[in-house]
Amino acid sequence: MSEKIVESSHAQTANQVKNLSVLLSIGDTTFLDYKKIKIKREEYGPIGNGGNGLILHSSLAVDPNSGQPLGLLWSKLWKREHKVTTKKKEKRAKNLKKKNLING
Repeated sequence: MSEKIVESSHAQTANQVKNLSVLLSIGDTTFLDYKKIKIKREEYGPIGNGGNGLILHSSLAVDPNSGQPLGLLWSKLWKREHKVTTKKKEKRAKNLKKKNLING
């Protein structure tokens, strides 16, 4: 349901700006950090610096003459997948063991 609302908004913005000769499209990436919300922790993904949440990419249409925002042209809300850390830890331990064997 929410995707239809967002897509409708994007279509309205595109229709509104289609006859403009010049348009600014300003991109943004926002990190929505929900690390303190433990109930839905599995539904979110890592966002860096120990955060846990969602990532929102968006593009805002702006009239370059007036600076007036005209609406969203595009947006994408997504989450990164959690990496399985056991293999990474095993590989790191194996590399350290090899290093220690080589160095003495």
